[in-house]
Amino acid sequence: MSNASRLSRFIRLPRTLAAASTNHFSTLAHLTAATRAQGSLATPPTFANHHPFPARSQTRSLHSHLDQTTVARKRIIYKSRKRGILEVDLIFSSFVSDSASALTLPQLLELEELLEVSNDWDLFYWASGQKPVPDHIKANKMFVQLAQYVKDKNNLIMRMPELHDSK
Repeated sequence: MSNASRLSRFIRLPRTLAAASTNHFSTLAHLTAATRAQGSLATPPTFANHHPFPARSQTRSLHSHLDQTTVARKRIIYKSRKRGILEVDLIFSSFVSDSASALTLPQLLELEELLEVSNDWDLFYWASGQKPVPDHIKANKMFVQLAQYVKDKNNLIMRMPELHDSK
């Protein structure tokens, strides 16, 4: 096969595609015109009205029976288990498992603020007393409780508590 015939084959291909797409557009225009002549576009199929996932507003209404304290407590339980390094996960998840049920909303928010500290190793060293604690962390009452909890456990937290063990 010569180069000219190969080239002509590629040149003809776009022309056939253009002709095919023109035919599809004319068919689409014909169908649209026919449905408009009947007074409306075609009705959507019945499954189009069914949404497998609820909308955000519906989700909020599903959880509206939960008060802010319960939502904050669940959020803290999740965040305490997913910090990033195992040592901090063990400390926070054990502390939250033992004390979350007794915490008030302001205490939960303060604990969440503590969980937002970006450096996990700093949290670990501060809670275990290996590094001096900055003043803004010392001002957090939940950090004081956490540090006391770690001290009482003698740094012997061996495993993450089960979720159903959370009180």
